[in-house]
Amino acid sequence: PAGRFGQINLPVPSTGPGASPPEVRAESGGEPGDDVALSLETEEVGVSAPRVAAATAPRFVGGVVPAELPAKRPWRWPWVAATLAVVVIGGSALALVPNLGPFGAYFVLDRVNRNAHQALVLRSVQQARKLMSADTYSQAQQALQVIESAQRQAPRLTSLPAYAAFLTFAQELRFGSDPEGHARAAVLLADLAGVPETAYGDLARAAQAGVSGQLARARQSLESNVRKDPRNIDVHVVRAEVVLRAHQPEAALEAWQAAAQLEPGARTAFGLARAEYAAGRPDAAEARARATLQRSPQHIDAEILLARILWEARQDEATALKMLEGVPKNPRFISRDSVVEAQSLLGDIHLARSRVSRAEAAYGEALALNPRAARALLGMGNVLYQAGRYSEALARFEACSLADPDDLLAKVGAAKSKFALERLEDANAMLQKLRQSNPESMLVLY
Repeated sequence: PAGRFGQINLPVPSTGPGASPPEVRAESGGEPGDDVALSLETEEVGVSAPRVAAATAPRFVGGVVPAELPAKRPWRWPWVAATLAVVVIGGSALALVPNLGPFGAYFVLDRVNRNAHQALVLRSVQQARKLMSADTYSQAQQALQVIESAQRQAPRLTSLPAYAAFLTFAQELRFGSDPEGHARAAVLLADLAGVPETAYGDLARAAQAGVSGQLARARQSLESNVRKDPRNIDVHVVRAEVVLRAHQPEAALEAWQAAAQLEPGARTAFGLARAEYAAGRPDAAEARARATLQRSPQHIDAEILLARILWEARQDEATALKMLEGVPKNPRFISRDSVVEAQSLLGDIHLARSRVSRAEAAYGEALALNPRAARALLGMGNVLYQAGRYSEALARFEACSLADPDDLLAKVGAAKSKFALERLEDANAMLQKLRQSNPESMLVLY
């Protein structure tokens, strides 16, 4: 059909030499807005070129035929896909970095929530310290639960697991060994080994050294922490526990007095009571133990210490037995070592009153809980010696010496058991060594 400018016939040039260029004819007659139709014709060659159909003819704006159509752009989709793949894979790989997370989401969230996390740590530590100040086993366990709950709210904070490890080791110093808790705390500290400047990390490692028997190393680290943070009650309490474990009662008394200036509560009062008892001052120890019970009426360990003082210094058997027999054995309220101490003291009282069978039962209950309990091993050795079972007695005395190398009674018990077994040469050699190391001991001379 004819376009707005008519129909244009384009002749196809001849193939022979001297052929004239094609003639372009436009046939007008169309209306404005119609398309332009192009056709090709040949001249003088007798071959007609096919007419280009109007439906397939190219359309140009304004009727202007461009000299050349623009070249098609190269396809860029492979580059876009490769870039997206790198971004997705790289962002996903960040999930392997705990502090960054996928696409750095953890890093961003931690920065956004920094103030909230700091408030959570401060609030949790203060709550745990308040519970620990009561100095009872059940509230010490609650303190650890508070920190563990905070860890679940902010699992990527390093200060919370460090403080959880510290609390575990501090409780072990105070209430006795806890193999399962010790293992968990050791794992927490191992995971923080590559994290620099972890809050409470140094304090946790110092407490761990104290529990492991590295008392000099623990004390050196704690003294350094006291100088850095002189008002940190955690540092003062653990330092006092370590010094007391080192059998230095006078130094321990000074350490507990320094702690009491920051926290005049049951925890420091009982620490002072233990230091006074270790220094050989039962009257002062009794006063401190009673002060502890006034501040914390459920303080079972203060009752056990008071029963020991009443028996050893006052010979008040009735009151001591009443207090010891009322000690609960539920592990929710009392530590294993406290039960062992109470049963060992109960055995001592029964043995002193020649109630051998009841003494043996009490020592047996203590050793069932802790086969390495030095007091119970010593008492059981004395029971077996009185019963004429010298070989078994010797085994208990030697086990006590291994558990507590400083226990002179265990060494003397082993020597007299060897005499009873007619191992005279061994017994004499052992007594000679004891006399050289303890020249003023009346027990060894006897």
